[in-house]
Amino acid sequence: MTIPPWVWGQSVIWTLVHFYVWARLVKGTTSPGTPARRLGNLAAIVLASFIPAALIGASALELAVARWVVWPGYVWYAFELYLVLLPILTEPVRLAVRVTERVRRRRRAQAPPETPPAQAAAPTRRVFRARSIAVSAGAAGPVSSATAC
Repeated sequence: MTIPPWVWGQSVIWTLVHFYVWARLVKGTTSPGTPARRLGNLAAIVLASFIPAALIGASALELAVARWVVWPGYVWYAFELYLVLLPILTEPVRLAVRVTERVRRRRRAQAPPETPPAQAAAPTRRVFRARSIAVSAGAAGPVSSATAC
């Protein structure tokens, strides 16, 4: 059995998509060195191998063995599709927040320093926004896939 050429390109594309999902849902929401970050990194590495394994296994393995590899891979394939679409839909919101914060910082810098300078956006606020978007994306994926059936 030979592996179709399109499988390699799609495997590379989905690996890059998986990196984006990891960056938005794990790296952007957890602090370095925490158990949550380690668990997220481990899950990202394991799950990143599911889609290429499913695509390659469907054509390279016997049917009895392939079903054990392909089934979880295709389930993760569909779930990751939702996990990438939902954060992409929130990108305009993130862009608007960044632009607004940048404009506010410029205005504060140009204003006369009559009062003590206000604190810049704390990392906890940024992390809260990232986590709320990640939780919304994670919760909306199973809900939208369950209602699509």
